[in-house]
Amino acid sequence: MINTDAGYAFSEHFSASIGLPLIITRSPFSPVVNRDYNWTGLLGEPYVDVRYKSTYHGLNYTSILTGTVPVNNLDRIYTTGRFGVDWFNHIDEPVGDITPFLNVGASNGAVNRFIMPRPYSEARPYQTLGFLADVEGGAEYSRNRGSTRGLGIGASAYALVPAGPQKVYSRLVIPFSALGGDGQHMRYWQSKFETVGTSKIARDNGFSAWLDVKRSRVVGLQLGYTHSVHYKLDFYTIVLTFDTGSLLRAIAR
Repeated sequence: MINTDAGYAFSEHFSASIGLPLIITRSPFSPVVNRDYNWTGLLGEPYVDVRYKSTYHGLNYTSILTGTVPVNNLDRIYTTGRFGVDWFNHIDEPVGDITPFLNVGASNGAVNRFIMPRPYSEARPYQTLGFLADVEGGAEYSRNRGSTRGLGIGASAYALVPAGPQKVYSRLVIPFSALGGDGQHMRYWQSKFETVGTSKIARDNGFSAWLDVKRSRVVGLQLGYTHSVHYKLDFYTIVLTFDTGSLLRAIAR
């Protein structure tokens, strides 16, 4: 996934940005007979987010409201065909070199998040439509001094808790295609493009671990591992961030 965004900080507490992701997948379900895989590159949904950050008595709070726009049909863009809304909240309080945190969110589907990326949602091979609550709790250890400056190691447990009717859209199975897997371990997104059902089809829970490397304000790197208990699935993520704004400000000085 390649994401580009641009934003503006109105104050030390409020900021906003707009962005457009490109999602590239390598699916094992190929409609071409001369190979057993299929590369697909489609745009994701354009999004707008508004952020609020504050600190009160050592407690850091960040709230992010994101909206997505379905600008095209399901054949040309990764979308549910509906407007998406996601409200993400992060609370942490450093205790020495350890920072415990709690994340709580609510949305009308599995909306892509690019601010404060979480390993369990970065490599999601599907999207959902329907009310979805999510919670994550964990801690990160970091020492911002000496040879370990800019390094952090974290771990967390997460759960996705849907309610009401749900739709799951696969990023691996082509729309209107009969090619798919067996959907074992409740991986509905592996068997067909669209699955309609009750809240159980969008559930997930598991745990993550990651290594953050940020030696400068310009470039950041996150190496992550996630195990989904619900899907019996392991996946690995690499997130590389590049802050053009910080680079331009450094050059201007």
